[in-house]
Amino acid sequence: MKNKIIYFIANIDTDIKNGATRHFWDVHNAYRKINTNIVSFTRKTGKFGVYIDDGLKRIGIPNFKYLKLFGTFFTLFFYELILLYYIIFLEKPQKIGLFYLRQTPLIFCIVLIRLAFKIPFIMEVNSLTEEDLKENKRNFLIALIFYILDRLNYRFCSHIIVVTEQMKWYLIRHYRISPDKISVIPNGFLFDENFNDVLSGNLDSTGSDYGNKKISTYILLYYGNLHEREGIQYLIKASSILAVKKPIRVIIIGEGRDENKFKNLVKNLNIESIVDFYGPLSKAESANFFHEAHICFAPLIRHRNEITGVSPIKIFEYLANKKVVISSRISGLEFIELNKIGILVNPEDVNDLVEKTFYTINNYKNLREFGIRGFEYVRQHHNWDNLVLDIFKLVNKYSLS
Repeated sequence: MKNKIIYFIANIDTDIKNGATRHFWDVHNAYRKINTNIVSFTRKTGKFGVYIDDGLKRIGIPNFKYLKLFGTFFTLFFYELILLYYIIFLEKPQKIGLFYLRQTPLIFCIVLIRLAFKIPFIMEVNSLTEEDLKENKRNFLIALIFYILDRLNYRFCSHIIVVTEQMKWYLIRHYRISPDKISVIPNGFLFDENFNDVLSGNLDSTGSDYGNKKISTYILLYYGNLHEREGIQYLIKASSILAVKKPIRVIIIGEGRDENKFKNLVKNLNIESIVDFYGPLSKAESANFFHEAHICFAPLIRHRNEITGVSPIKIFEYLANKKVVISSRISGLEFIELNKIGILVNPEDVNDLVEKTFYTINNYKNLREFGIRGFEYVRQHHNWDNLVLDIFKLVNKYSLS
């Protein structure tokens, strides 16, 4: 490895417990296992300042939520300004070998540093800003600024890493980027020591957490972003039908834009007694819920997920916990059926979701084998300890001596 420092930049608040922060910590921790010569920058809600902790530097930014539409814009903007000042005046640009940048809207400081100091950077793309803006109906001016900055970043970065083939071809078509400039490295799951301790404590060697006990209530779990594109509304509607014939409890973990919509739907269907919302939880905090769960769900809708492809962090997490998975039949998730590690349903089809869930409940003891095979599949094919080596090769290739 070249002796210059790698700077891992992510404009996210690592106090927030969601898929973005889980992904950040998995990459950060997996990378530090093989190379400690890395410094990571993230955001922290609080007073202006820089907070340092074991290779992680967090830039404090006040909460601008009172500005409503422009709150997110100012949060991102001030993070970039402070980061620009910090790197140029308090760090030594000459000791930086490469920036590894996790794409978020309003990124501009790394492009400026790249132009001024000729420092290469790799951009990791987990979501498409253009599609996010369409979905969130942002102010036109803000959307235009984000779009222009995206184009500048794609233009000046040394290489792009995307998590799905669909994202790669979207960037090629919409941004006229050469295919040679883009690598596909899928998301994964980090089997760190804490997770292994939790897993060994929750499951026996067969992967059965219930043995031969009679199950009185089946626990159905959703874990992730509370957004309509995740299809949670279909799980809630299906649960209202399932509850008539089977004793079930639905656990929903996470937060997101459509959380109140889902809570109102639960209330309107009069199933508040069987559906519980637990808010955002970390990997460790959610361990007991995974231990209790019988079936885990990813009922994704078709449109947006077909455009960007599915990078199924939540599904890998379900499988890593040796759980039976029911997911939508979306392009990119064929591996679930091919490897016999879960069940696929037609997207946005409540009746099919009800039917397949009934089938899974009625055959649960036999289908638990899906979870055991799923655990082995994720460990072999989507383990961050292995995937980070592919990132490491690109970092080595582009970093300065």
